[in-house]
Amino acid sequence: MKRALEIAAALAAIGAAAWGIARFAVAPLAASRVVQRVETRTVDLYKSHNPVYYAPLIRDHITLTRIARRRDPACVDLYMDEAANLRLLGLWDDAAQLYQDVLRIDRRPEIYFNLAVVELALGHRREAVRNYIRAAMYNPVTIGDIDDEAIRDEVRLTYYPPRKRSGT
Repeated sequence: MKRALEIAAALAAIGAAAWGIARFAVAPLAASRVVQRVETRTVDLYKSHNPVYYAPLIRDHITLTRIARRRDPACVDLYMDEAANLRLLGLWDDAAQLYQDVLRIDRRPEIYFNLAVVELALGHRREAVRNYIRAAMYNPVTIGDIDDEAIRDEVRLTYYPPRKRSGT
């Protein structure tokens, strides 16, 4: 009986170790491979300016990122890649939701910045400005990346308010 318990304990330990290796080593490695593959292709697709022609490939990217996210739900880059591909297809609402979902995992300036771009495309100027400001709070350099000059100036003034002059 004692021997059977020792064997059961050893098997449980081996099972726990295998699960830990799969969860904390194999899944992140697989996710990083998907990220590398999808990111490179997505950047090329943005440069092509012809997302309709590449729609089947874009849908494949979305499928790959969703499968990888199931295996490694904490991989922020998978969410970012999927949202970028949704944007290529013009699925702005879905992209916005994905950026909001990933903000529950991490708060990177590029997430806020990309959410602002999507909000602006959806016509939600106020939300876009708020998210541009949040991006600037984490990384002020992002202010220079804002395409809309009026919004860029508004964010700059919010982030860098004019200094009050002392009385002369």
